[in-house]
Amino acid sequence: MHADKEIIFSITAIVCAFSLSSTSIAIPFWLTTEITVDNVPVYSYAGLWKDCAEALGDTECILFTDVKDFVNATRGLLIVGTVMVGLSLLLVVKYAANRSTESLANMRIITLLLGVILVITAMIVFASNTTDSGLTYGSAFYLTLPSSVSSIIAAYVVFRAKKSHVSHGYSPIGFESARTSV
Repeated sequence: MHADKEIIFSITAIVCAFSLSSTSIAIPFWLTTEITVDNVPVYSYAGLWKDCAEALGDTECILFTDVKDFVNATRGLLIVGTVMVGLSLLLVVKYAANRSTESLANMRIITLLLGVILVITAMIVFASNTTDSGLTYGSAFYLTLPSSVSSIIAAYVVFRAKKSHVSHGYSPIGFESARTSV
């Protein structure tokens, strides 16, 4: 892949990862369930911040004020992981602007992989603490998977670009100058 295409692809993958992870944090669809109360079907869904119930066309939501420790841990891990992915987006924009050294590429790879580790850890913490058989994982829970995959792909593209440019004699990645003769 050409260096500019790699940068554009990397930016696109990181924006996708950041958007999916941010959406996962915000929407209340981590858990869903449908029950019947007095012959009225009630659809209930909960996120990290609020719980909602829908019955007879009416929706009522309550914000969580006191949550279990695993919910706070999930929130914290997911937020810090998303911030790490966002930081890698800032690093790729800085790199695209001035094409400086490999250290920016290394920092992007590290922040992306740390973000993935934190997001996946948040999923594990949440899943291991929600074992009620009547609950189903909702879309917000599963949004963290494509977010993680997108981050890993972006990190791989950066690693591959860095490796190919170094092996062709380019010391700072991204420069399109001629090889120096020794």
